[in-house]
Amino acid sequence: MTGSDNMVNVERLAKSLPLPCHRVYNNLLNLFGDSLSISNIIDYVELQKPVIVDYSSMDVGRTGLVISLTDVYYIVIREDINNKRKTMTLLHELSHILLNHIKTENFLWNDIAKQIPINILYDHINTDTYASPLELEAESLATVLDIKIRQCEYLASLPTIVRDSIKREYQK
Repeated sequence: MTGSDNMVNVERLAKSLPLPCHRVYNNLLNLFGDSLSISNIIDYVELQKPVIVDYSSMDVGRTGLVISLTDVYYIVIREDINNKRKTMTLLHELSHILLNHIKTENFLWNDIAKQIPINILYDHINTDTYASPLELEAESLATVLDIKIRQCEYLASLPTIVRDSIKREYQK
């Protein structure tokens, strides 16, 4: 399979996303193109308010959560999972923000920082199942974003002549 085959496949996959996910994906591609990265996504989200990413112990079966506070988005990722899973969890939680899945709690960061155990926060937001439509949407968007980000990283690592050749073939 060539690089251009992979490019076509990720775009085909993106087209099959639910409409809200497809809109967010297209918006991110229009903004960042081939420089799409997790850092760029966080910068984009931070146009609304800062993002704090924390790593903590969590019950088995839970890998992350996001809470929108008055002044920050607070993302917690389980600390004892591998780096690939941490990346996917971060993209999943960012997808909840991008898809407007979370309501803003009427607390400031300093009101809750390190004072409320993670499991209580998790129970409060009450989204521990991937069967819910919002969880499925967030996971779908996160998966396609992960594929696209890795593809952008791969293309950036290629010599310009090879990268341009793949892009030309893709545009046919």
